[in-house]
Amino acid sequence: MKVCIVTIYDKNNLGNRLQNYAVQEILKSLGCTVCTIVIASRQKRLKHLCQVLHDSISFDVMKRHRAIRQKKIMKFNKDFIKTLVIENITKMSDIASRFDYFVVGSDQVWNTLWYFSNEDKLYLLDFADPCKRIALSASFGIDYIPEKWKQRFYNELIKFRAISVREYSGYHIVNDLTNREVCVLIDPVLYLDDTFWRKLSVQPLRRRLDKKKYIFCYFIDSQDSSMDLKITSYVKRHDLEIINVKGLSNKFYCISPLEFLWLIDNASLVCTDSYHAYVFSFLFHVPAVYVDSCSIDMSSRVNSFVKLMGLNKNNIEDMCNDNIKLPMPRHYSLLKNERKKFFEYIVSSLEKA
Repeated sequence: MKVCIVTIYDKNNLGNRLQNYAVQEILKSLGCTVCTIVIASRQKRLKHLCQVLHDSISFDVMKRHRAIRQKKIMKFNKDFIKTLVIENITKMSDIASRFDYFVVGSDQVWNTLWYFSNEDKLYLLDFADPCKRIALSASFGIDYIPEKWKQRFYNELIKFRAISVREYSGYHIVNDLTNREVCVLIDPVLYLDDTFWRKLSVQPLRRRLDKKKYIFCYFIDSQDSSMDLKITSYVKRHDLEIINVKGLSNKFYCISPLEFLWLIDNASLVCTDSYHAYVFSFLFHVPAVYVDSCSIDMSSRVNSFVKLMGLNKNNIEDMCNDNIKLPMPRHYSLLKNERKKFFEYIVSSLEKA
């Protein structure tokens, strides 16, 4: 059975790359031949490569850091993600007959705030026969869909063979639009256990960290000075170091997806505004504090995960008050149930009609 993954192919986002890999490995474990579609013209690919090479020797430290991370992610993609590159989205119809199914997910593939040039045609799979369209833990990222997109989503979502989403808000969006009952599933990275991810993880070579206790601060968006003061106060009270990934100027911005896993797994505490940093913390049994610092409210993803697992969502005030709650065995029992639900969904979706 040949399956094509349709997801956001982000050359900067660590969590995005790991969820892509998770979907691929899950499908392969079910006996599928799998690849991920990448839409990029030869000219665009060469331009990007030249830019990365140019930035890697720049005097500007931020450009160098960005280039180093991108090279690491490019290596990860080469080593771990099987891809099929096509020149532009109009070519998708040419490959539609080559695959038995197209699986869209699990990242924010249905967040229309990111759409600017035919993304809807790609992520709504309108190039594929309806019987081949499967949504796997697809995310809207936000808890609404703009009015101008409602009809477009209705027209395509009613055609899908199977739909599962990652957030309860996504369930309501699809249900309100189409009157379809859809599944709310875990992110695919959670289907694979901590042992699987730990075997892949790599310690950063920049510093020896194996005997040091640290708080891993991983922020995609900026944080204000008051947040820095609260984190610094916590670190002093608990005699910890800070490994801070905040912005291009920070030396730890250069980590790879596999180093990202190691830094979470070995942290004493994770403080983050990243969905994937938060769920990997849970997977590795590491306490985490979620900070909703993004300029666009995308907390629905974490809120759905917390609700699904029955967790307490630690916030910055819990950290200030030394009141951080740890995941309990019952939460991991719930994860086993959610993994079973995830497995049953994907198996039933791939069954021949």
